[in-house]
Amino acid sequence: MRAPLLERRAVARLAVIGSVLGLMALAGLAFWGTSTTTRATSHVRVLNEYSDRWGQVFARINLEQDAAEDFVRTSNDETRAQLTSVVGSAGPALTWLQTHGDRVERESAGQVEVSYRGYTSVLKNLLAAEAYDVSIAELHVMANEADLNVSTLRDASSEGLERQRVQLAGYLDRVERRNDQTRVVSAIVFGLSLTLVALCGAVLFRYQRQVERQADDNRHASLHDALTGLANRVLFSERIERALAGAERRQELVGVLLLDLNRFKQVNDSLGHHVGDALLAEVAVRIGVTIRDADTAARLGGDEFGVLLPDVASAEEATDVAGRIKAAIEAPLTIEGAPVAVGASVGVAIFPTHGMAPTDLLRHADSAMYDAKRSGRGVVVHVPDYPGVIAINRVAKSP
Repeated sequence: MRAPLLERRAVARLAVIGSVLGLMALAGLAFWGTSTTTRATSHVRVLNEYSDRWGQVFARINLEQDAAEDFVRTSNDETRAQLTSVVGSAGPALTWLQTHGDRVERESAGQVEVSYRGYTSVLKNLLAAEAYDVSIAELHVMANEADLNVSTLRDASSEGLERQRVQLAGYLDRVERRNDQTRVVSAIVFGLSLTLVALCGAVLFRYQRQVERQADDNRHASLHDALTGLANRVLFSERIERALAGAERRQELVGVLLLDLNRFKQVNDSLGHHVGDALLAEVAVRIGVTIRDADTAARLGGDEFGVLLPDVASAEEATDVAGRIKAAIEAPLTIEGAPVAVGASVGVAIFPTHGMAPTDLLRHADSAMYDAKRSGRGVVVHVPDYPGVIAINRVAKSP
């Protein structure tokens, strides 16, 4: 009887030791999971911060270009003040990237800053030109020089945003692989100490789910606009790429719309930024109810929006959608008891008529949008002055 007793005691000790080891292993895994979550959150926060700064650079450059175009078109005290207030406004974001970014971001921001200094110099010359009685023709030459510079700066800031998207996607994939490894180890430990590991395994599983939810939340946040909930520029570009790949195989048309709100700045200045934010959110809702479920609406920055129309029947259909969106935006609106009136300038580009690549379609739609803004507020138009772009339809001006 002594032998079986010793054997049972040995088994009990082994069971206790196994349970303790299982608990220790689970405790180690739980600590590792917490550390992984903290590191993942911290790293994603850094990548999102880089992306936000590049987005600020892109948005500020667009503001400067808009102000420069308004100044050249109608040179007066108001447009001069607007241009003066935004010249050099992208500088703080570039300085932040050079100060807080990693080596790649510092080098990229430094190269962009060199071009940006040249661009701001051109804008300052444009502001100073009036004092020297420069002719209208010379002003347009200077404006064209600024347009050439801003195209390079836009490409550079877009590259910064794209680089952050790729880095974030790669990092999230690595986090997911680590989660898979954690699940395997958890299953092994569960087999060593069934009861205790089951209890502790639930804790570990919660940690794992937190990492996964955090990764999903971070990915969603990195691909969507926080204010409106619409897709952001990165996700919009991805959707365009996928739509064009499918359309090329199926011989379909794809429409890309870019729209910019008219009189948004006046709303912001007169009623406050909180009303401006509410207006942007309402515009997003109105765009959403106007388009199909298969379409994608995006906020690209500031008061600029984009809409992707896969598998449209014709260019005329895309232009009709643009007109309906414009009408929806211009419908009467009251925010906090105050009537708010804005218009929209919409540019339309069609695949494959106006380009085979996403960058070509976005460029032509952007050009069309700015032509619409220059030719009259609220006009939906295709610009015929660019290679591969044809005039299709104009919608009557807003009152």
